[in-house]
Amino acid sequence: MAVPHASNCKNKNFFTSGSFPTLTFSKEQVIPPKQQRLLSHAELPFEIFPFGCFVNLKPHSEVEPHFNSGRKNKGKGDFMAAIQEKQVNGVDVESLFETIEQIKENPELANFKFRATNRWVDGTHNLARVKDFYGAQHQDDSRAPMAFDIDEPPILCGKNLGGNPVEYLLVALSGCLTTSMVAHAAAKGIEIKGIESRFEGDIDLRGFLGISEDVPVGYQQIRAIFKIDADISDQSKAELIEMGKKYSPVFNTISKGSTVAVELEK
Repeated sequence: MAVPHASNCKNKNFFTSGSFPTLTFSKEQVIPPKQQRLLSHAELPFEIFPFGCFVNLKPHSEVEPHFNSGRKNKGKGDFMAAIQEKQVNGVDVESLFETIEQIKENPELANFKFRATNRWVDGTHNLARVKDFYGAQHQDDSRAPMAFDIDEPPILCGKNLGGNPVEYLLVALSGCLTTSMVAHAAAKGIEIKGIESRFEGDIDLRGFLGISEDVPVGYQQIRAIFKIDADISDQSKAELIEMGKKYSPVFNTISKGSTVAVELEK
């Protein structure tokens, strides 16, 4: 089996994006015959986790798919044809199943490592870069470097040469949650006309400045508000937000914590 590469995937996001949520269908509703061998328990429905498009078999009730692409519900055959012929929200849903098959056969393809470098410039100004990453069992350095200026506002001794680190955290969270919701909607055939959001976090600088040991150094609370423009109910929009939270790597890293090792290079 050929190792999948971002350049070979119809939708590169399935290999390079940071977060994708879940779609629940029965096998017979969405999987073509040649791909039904993905399921080791053919009678069970399955869940698709499109962060690399994982398959997780577990029993729960079958859910009728919702495909809102201007068509009326015509049956399973028409639904599958619509899935295969369209991109929904810019996501090629057919390539989702191709990715599932490859990762099901070789789970090592799902292991990724993302990287960043940082160089101090002056004062509170840093320059961070991202370029290469590891994924699908190979190093990928095909994209051009991307630079991020990091600074502080003058009131925090900076020169406004870039957003500050805690603002970048909010930016990363906003992108990860949004991507998760868009991909989940695409997998269900829900066309999104627009998503807007705003994020706000509370920090007490007494912790950072070492004035009080009783004050947390980081954010005490983060609030996010989403506005979703789509022809679905408010309940369905709320469900998309919940799926974004459940399957966003950034949200889960922040809310549940992740081990961070910091050491001196000698």
